Amino acid sequence: LYFDNLYFYKEAVNDGSVTVTFESSDTSGFLLGGTNDFDGAFSSISTTPPIGASGLQAAKVVKNGATWAGTTFLKLTNQEIISPNSQAVTMKVYAPAGIPVRLKLEQDGDRKKYVEMDVTTKTDGWSTLTFDATKFATAPLDHSFVFNVATVIFNNGIQPSGETYYFDDVHFTPSAAVTYVAPTPIAAPTTSPSVPRSAVGNVKSIYSDAYTSIADTDFRPNWGQPTAAGEITVAGNNIRSYTNLSYEGIQLSASNDVSSFTNLHVDVFTDCTNLELRLINSAGLGAAKEKAFPITGATKTAWKSIDIPVSSFAPVDLTKIDQMSFTCQAPTSGATLYFDNLYFWK
Repeated sequence: LYFDNLYFYKEAVNDGSVTVTFESSDTSGFLLGGTNDFDGAFSSISTTPPIGASGLQAAKVVKNGATWAGTTFLKLTNQEIISPNSQAVTMKVYAPAGIPVRLKLEQDGDRKKYVEMDVTTKTDGWSTLTFDATKFATAPLDHSFVFNVATVIFNNGIQPSGETYYFDDVHFTPSAAVTYVAPTPIAAPTTSPSVPRSAVGNVKSIYSDAYTSIADTDFRPNWGQPTAAGEITVAGNNIRSYTNLSYEGIQLSASNDVSSFTNLHVDVFTDCTNLELRLINSAGLGAAKEKAFPITGATKTAWKSIDIPVSSFAPVDLTKIDQMSFTCQAPTSGATLYFDNLYFWK
């Protein structure tokens, strides 16, 4: 006698809930890999998950970077993941005991609107974590936000190297919501800013056709921001563009000593009414790590030239500048920035 598949069953009841299973039959629209990973996380589908997985596949995340390295794995359209009627998400994770796991829910197009929930694993191997926004939110919960984007960060606050985690069966009951639509970008400039006149020997250029700039600068490092970076050409002159600007980093290829320069110059064309330019020493601590300078008087109809005294960025160590960033404080989303001639001079 041989027999198989001896079991009791009942018809499934559709209660409106969603489970992201990462199986080949999963229709949730999950996201993994590529630009969905940030700050040194690498996600993929594992077809050989650890024993105890719910199915044949699970999401795999290798964390090899910053403390907040993570993966954005889901984006809903016209629905939100939690609401006043359903404020919990469960997730099956594979990790050692004592690992903090952060679930971050954001509003697509305005990622300054979010809620974060931290839960720590209690056992080794597979376990199911419940992220209840009413209990574990790290900041006040505001249900006027549309929480339709989900991100997971393993071992949040710790900077390990090469640790591997798995997650599966992300379960929640969505509610209807209108997806945020970012404002239409402003019209691009049709003219270029004035040609810089500082002597070549007195300049360290980050971005400008007028000078030889620092090589291998990344104007769109993946820091988890929603900003779209690009470049346009006006009358043969290259200009950087940032649309849907919340913040955008600039990663220099090496640490740079700019302490001998007196000013930082930039030309901006933007509808951001509260723009900041920041110098960063990523190895610094506290106030010595980064300092922002407010850029005032910029408009969306004409170029504005700004010269910032380098001394304004104290107490940041100006001998070790390896990053910069633009931040738009108002509006908090949807702004557009064009900039050119970003350089230090004396």
